Amino acid sequence: MRQWEWEVKDRLEASEDLRHYSYYDETLPCAPNRRRGDFWYLLPTHSVVLEVDEHFHGRSEVSCEVGRIWELKEQNPLPMYLIRYNPHWPFRPDKLDVLLSRVRYALVNPEVASSAFGGVFIEYLGYPSTRIDALEHVFARSQEFCSNTSPLCGGDKKPVYTPHKKLMSQ
Repeated sequence: MRQWEWEVKDRLEASEDLRHYSYYDETLPCAPNRRRGDFWYLLPTHSVVLEVDEHFHGRSEVSCEVGRIWELKEQNPLPMYLIRYNPHWPFRPDKLDVLLSRVRYALVNPEVASSAFGGVFIEYLGYPSTRIDALEHVFARSQEFCSNTSPLCGGDKKPVYTPHKKLMSQ
């Protein structure tokens, strides 16, 4: 399903102000895990990660999706503004224009990411509200497993992760 990523890549590269993303489909150098974001913009104050999620990853377990978000955050200690874009967004012929507008917003507003829990702000584009609700519920629950001293929360201890099954059963 890379065709959707390529469509987004073509639009980003055609935009003078968005073509200079830092990484495309790569693990960040010296990263603690092998998780890859689709597009990374690494800035001095924060990072912006754009994920192209075909069919809003509707077949993936919600807890796995939330675990992936924390793994992406673990890649870089700076606050992260994560945009999750569903290219199958129905009834939205201007969806790529909306996406580019939101990327521009994320790039110039580091305070949005830095004020979010654990330095992670997530914006969903083209996701059904039921999927967003489920993801947000599990994301909120995952915060209980992140102590204020973990690197994800600005501290220096390793975060405590709970197995996905436990998250799903609570």
